[in-house]
Amino acid sequence: MTALITVQGIAVWTGLIAAVLIGIYWLLGMVLIHEQQVGIVIKRFASRSLPPGRLVALD
Repeated sequence: MTALITVQGIAVWTGLIAAVLIGIYWLLGMVLIHEQQVGIVIKRFASRSLPPGRLVALD
């Protein structure tokens, strides 16, 4: 029983650490583009391409 609790505890801590690392990676990848700046979209995921000339963020 103690070994099962220990294994579950390790699994929970591993999951929490992984979630925190993914969150940090996601936050570091964010870029804020202000009103007076122009941003270029570089798509790195998925197989479909963005249509040329399409506005991505309007707000």
